[in-house]
Amino acid sequence: KEYYTLDKKTKITDIKGVQRYRLEKSDFDDLGTKIFDLELTEQIQETDCNLKTFTKELNGAFTKYEINNCIRKIHFLAQSYHESQKFSKSYESSPSSSVKGGEHYRGRGLLQLTHNYNYEKFYTNLNNKKPTTTELFDFAPRVAKELHLAIYASAYYWRYIGSKNGNISQYADNDDVLTVSKEINRYVVVPNGYPERVKYTNELKKIMKNERCINKK
Repeated sequence: KEYYTLDKKTKITDIKGVQRYRLEKSDFDDLGTKIFDLELTEQIQETDCNLKTFTKELNGAFTKYEINNCIRKIHFLAQSYHESQKFSKSYESSPSSSVKGGEHYRGRGLLQLTHNYNYEKFYTNLNNKKPTTTELFDFAPRVAKELHLAIYASAYYWRYIGSKNGNISQYADNDDVLTVSKEINRYVVVPNGYPERVKYTNELKKIMKNERCINKK
């Protein structure tokens, strides 16, 4: 028998009770071994532009900043995927004129850490001391150039400063894509690229088999 439907999981044949499916192509199918390879003024050093290093740094950041169950990781990665132009950039090419401290403190990392006061908070979290003016100035570009800092800055933002009311994970735990997107996108009524954010979240649920996640971790 042949079946044709319009849903994403399209049944092709049914042979002796064994169903076969054609899965719609995922955006993540194109994610190869090379990442963050856009040529920008600031970009991740080439030796770290691979999925092995990327995964190692993600796991470390997830542990440190309590992004520690399946749905939190899914939402964090979906938002990061959108904000970093599908893991191709860690640097905001055209910063807003409202950046505190000037455009030197433009968005960097997976989730675009922005403003001098946020860079200062992140530096202090990492180093247990406040930076001098020179240290902060030198530190900011490193967030776009060093994969460790790009990821940790974003996880720190997610855990401590991205939300009006604490940790963004509280909304991820409720699988609330709209509120997570608003928190990342500075509370606008309709977040930039919202349909894509929803799409990436749903795709990652399938890829990461969220419904089978043991203890949701």
